[in-house]
Amino acid sequence: NNLGNGLRDRYARMGRAEDLDAAITSYREALTNIPLDSPDRPIILSNLGAGLSSRYQRFGNSEDLDTAITICAEAISRSPDNSPTLPGTLNNLGNSLRDRYEIQGTKEDLDASIVAFEESVARTPVGSPDRAGRLSNLGAALLARYMDTGNPATLDKAIESHNEAIRYSQDGSVNWASIFGNLGAGLIARYDLTGNPEDLDAAVSAFEESVSHSTDTSTQRATHLNNLGTVLHKRYKFTGELADLSSALSRWKESVDLTPIDSPSRASILSNLGLGLLDSYTDMGQVEHLDTAINTLEGALACTPENSLDRASVLNNLGQGLRDRYWRTSRPDDLNAAIDAYEVAIATTPADSPNRAGRLSNLGLA
Repeated sequence: NNLGNGLRDRYARMGRAEDLDAAITSYREALTNIPLDSPDRPIILSNLGAGLSSRYQRFGNSEDLDTAITICAEAISRSPDNSPTLPGTLNNLGNSLRDRYEIQGTKEDLDASIVAFEESVARTPVGSPDRAGRLSNLGAALLARYMDTGNPATLDKAIESHNEAIRYSQDGSVNWASIFGNLGAGLIARYDLTGNPEDLDAAVSAFEESVSHSTDTSTQRATHLNNLGTVLHKRYKFTGELADLSSALSRWKESVDLTPIDSPSRASILSNLGLGLLDSYTDMGQVEHLDTAINTLEGALACTPENSLDRASVLNNLGQGLRDRYWRTSRPDDLNAAIDAYEVAIATTPADSPNRAGRLSNLGLA
């Protein structure tokens, strides 16, 4: 168990997949060498569940996620009510349930994750260094519920959880980057709701904090950089400030460089970068960025699963790039490819999607 913990910590710092695999193997071996009624069994189960959850986040294998949920639930059922490790196991279960909600959209998973996080926070002493991270996880789950229901009160509660997490955390803590990243996500959601530019600026500051407190080798640094690029791009769209666009492109490029080729998050980062490069071509006159944007979006499409809900957006952006290049070069192949991309994007866009009208308009223009 201790060897597994060390390997998992090194994975978190260095991002070496073999360390994560070895940690999971160590936890499994520990379980085979301990009695079923051992008081140490729940914590080993919880650690194994956390390791499987991390491997799911790295490779996107849903079997790891389902197993993590089953194992954490078993750990909870075997834990005494006064167990000091129970709050951590509840937190691990909440993370896995929220991850499964994000890929399957099952509301029962989201509701169960919020219950697990709330109980984890309630059982975590006020002075515990773990309280901040668990509050932040609760806020992230509440934000997911807001995105599903549109209830502003839920959004306010999510942001308050993140602010409370910051009050309980200390600068330099291991959760500092994630806590500020979660706060930034809540603030940008409120900006989208209210249009208050103060929330937009605060979101940029929060994501800048998340990047500055993530190490160069952290497995989460690429995520924080992608989020910072996204919010800088959003502010560029609001203010027209080209410096924000340039900064967004730099953050996205660094994020791509840090993201493994087989990571399930690579497609969305490439798509963001490609869209930003199109804006750079359109608004800054960076002609060389047009070809780079198309190549980047083609790369995003290549690593986007056929059944992904994001595929239509990537195709629409690729169509825009190809259409722009046709207007510049008059190459019929680009126009035909743009029309093909738009048609597939529309075919995979639900009839009630708010994005459908824009994609139909793009096809009409092509």
